[in-house]
Amino acid sequence: YWLIGAKDVRFSFSKKGLAVFTVANRHVVHLHEYPLLAATPFVVITIVLGILMPQFTAYYTFFMVLILIHSIACAGDMMLIDFAIKNWKREIYNYDDFEEKKSYFFEQSAP
Repeated sequence: YWLIGAKDVRFSFSKKGLAVFTVANRHVVHLHEYPLLAATPFVVITIVLGILMPQFTAYYTFFMVLILIHSIACAGDMMLIDFAIKNWKREIYNYDDFEEKKSYFFEQSAP
């Protein structure tokens, strides 16, 4: 989010969903930015785990389980990428409000 200009990026945790996520508080994000935003955590964390795995060969199974759990946890991100691709031609924007714990999606109507 920082790379696309968000000033107030916050990290949060959902106990119910056992998920860690970031929120660009009060920052408008275009749907076209979602594939990069959603894929980055999956790619970065998977690469880091892949680099660490050969360093700790005794824990190979542990790292494989971590990669598996992380991949499953990123399913929501993959759904966002799918949504963005399917709706690529539409002008859809997202706005998160951290205090209200809500995420809004708006579509710009045709003139």
